[in-house]
Amino acid sequence: MIETEDNKGNKKEFNEYKILAKNSFYSFLNSYSGFFFTMITSTIMARIVTDIEWQYLILALSYITLFSLILTFLPPSLGLSFNYYIPRFRTLKQNNKLKSFVNYALIIRLICVLPLFVISLSIFVVLGNVFGINLHNYVYLLYILSPLIIINGFDKIFHDIVRGLNMFRIVFILLIVRYLVYIGGLLFLFMNKNIISLELIALIILLSNLIPFIINFFIILKIQMSLKKTEEESLTFFNVFKYLLKYGIHLSIRTYLSKFNREFRPQLVSFFEAPGTVTGYNIANHYSDVSYEAIGSFNRPLTISFSSLDASNKSEQIEKIYRNLFHYTVFFVLLITGILFFFTDIYVVIIYTASRLEYSTIIKLFIIAMIFNVQSSFFYSLLRASEKVKYIVPITLVSICIKIVAFILGLIFFGIKVDRSTIEQETKERS
Repeated sequence: MIETEDNKGNKKEFNEYKILAKNSFYSFLNSYSGFFFTMITSTIMARIVTDIEWQYLILALSYITLFSLILTFLPPSLGLSFNYYIPRFRTLKQNNKLKSFVNYALIIRLICVLPLFVISLSIFVVLGNVFGINLHNYVYLLYILSPLIIINGFDKIFHDIVRGLNMFRIVFILLIVRYLVYIGGLLFLFMNKNIISLELIALIILLSNLIPFIINFFIILKIQMSLKKTEEESLTFFNVFKYLLKYGIHLSIRTYLSKFNREFRPQLVSFFEAPGTVTGYNIANHYSDVSYEAIGSFNRPLTISFSSLDASNKSEQIEKIYRNLFHYTVFFVLLITGILFFFTDIYVVIIYTASRLEYSTIIKLFIIAMIFNVQSSFFYSLLRASEKVKYIVPITLVSICIKIVAFILGLIFFGIKVDRSTIEQETKERS
């Protein structure tokens, strides 16, 4: 039986839906497994450290993240660039370009990461008193956690490489490895409470990130070596740099602004509110991530599929996928939001103990706010996969400015409503 052009087109369309469904499934599984494992780690952490001690660890990790954000520009938005270019090279069967693009992009990343690590560590040492304003006697946590600048500088990029090759399952497996190490270390401390210290917890966090990072490195190495040569010429170092600059600069600015907004907020809470309140804010942030991840889990699968379809000039199929998936996602997010709202108090009592029910109101407000992220998530995925990335920066800039101003005004006039005496009493009891 002769296969017609229509049959071929339907088959390709079905395969694209199949790939998108598989990638979205593992992305969704990855997101919610991360939340499930975070609940376990939070349950253990809530029983081995005080709110104030936990706050110092949160702030130290936040400082590390703020320094790591500089890598968003070095080179510009490298991870999202992989999600854009790798599917295109694969669709056009250009293995030489694919291999050279990945190799040179990682070399550029290495040239940027190592100096940033040295500079960051030097700043921690020289300006230790400045960081001590918020961290007090726990500035040493910055020294222990500083290698995360290197690890996170590459690990997320490695994830985006394998995602670009539609290997989302590997990312999920590495997530499991990471949390097995993390949870195992915390359980060891829980069973040996006489040796509990923030130094050991920081070392466990570092080790739990290092092991999957090493595994990921060898996976990428194997993938690169297995690519068969094709006829086209390989890209040069300057070609790759030009590609990254042209596409990634807009996305890197958006990524930096979004992550800065997220990481700057705990610092504002620490400035305006009483000690220990950052922990409550962090609880609300992580709980609302359950709803956010239902939305965000489609970001990269959509970008990869849209990029592949855009390379083949299949705009009608992009529109169809966008419309259908958006309707299902809205329904799903609303359902999850209702369930999370109902179980908020139960979650806080079981995971964080009844003394932290004072944070229930802010947690519920965070959950409701997540509903309004559905449209933006799909919209940005479409922009990232097209030639219209230049519109991302002005849209993001206006949005972030409004959010930060509203957040500061909210802290000044309303604050985070908690019973300060509860925090102080719990701290005294645990001491």
